[in-house]
Amino acid sequence: MKRILLNFSILLGLVVVSCDNADLSQEQNAKNDNSLMQRQSTMFSYIESTQINNGVDCENNILIFPTWEKYWETIEVLDQMIENDCDSFDATVPNNITDDQYDALADAAGFDEDNVLRKFEEDLAFCSLRRKIESLENDWLDQQGDGQWDINADPDNHFIDDETERTLLSQNAEVIIGSKERGYVYYKFIDDEGNWIEVHNNDSQAILQV
Repeated sequence: MKRILLNFSILLGLVVVSCDNADLSQEQNAKNDNSLMQRQSTMFSYIESTQINNGVDCENNILIFPTWEKYWETIEVLDQMIENDCDSFDATVPNNITDDQYDALADAAGFDEDNVLRKFEEDLAFCSLRRKIESLENDWLDQQGDGQWDINADPDNHFIDDETERTLLSQNAEVIIGSKERGYVYYKFIDDEGNWIEVHNNDSQAILQV
């Protein structure tokens, strides 16, 4: 499968790479001075959202990070924000209560452990992979009866298994790295081994065929 993707990428000017090569030079894109930004995050000043022709119909369907370092840093910061939010709510909850009682208090307070992630998505008007999987899983759960569940069919069984990272990726597991000055590179994660497809120079036709 990896060889097929690589041959296909050669025809389209794409590259399949591994996470170990995340810091590939973007100098070849420096001539592309068109800013892609449609909205800038109020939570993280370096994050932008935009819309590309990737088959996902929503206001902003992909995020832009200046570097991979900022991408991974954002995951760490969001995780810490989630932990702080959970700790703040838990401090208001009595000890030794049942799970049902805890859930009732959380519902009454409007607390959910995904509140931080939802706020991040809403701030950027971004339809993330997390939101897509959440919706698909809710539909899947509603369809389950009293018999044995097919866990392999659970939409949550995605090769991107971290909720926070899902929040940073498009519904197709895509992200853009770069800037107006250095140019932009489109990445699409394709498996749990850390491989991706890479598109340079905002080649919209290549992106559509990924």
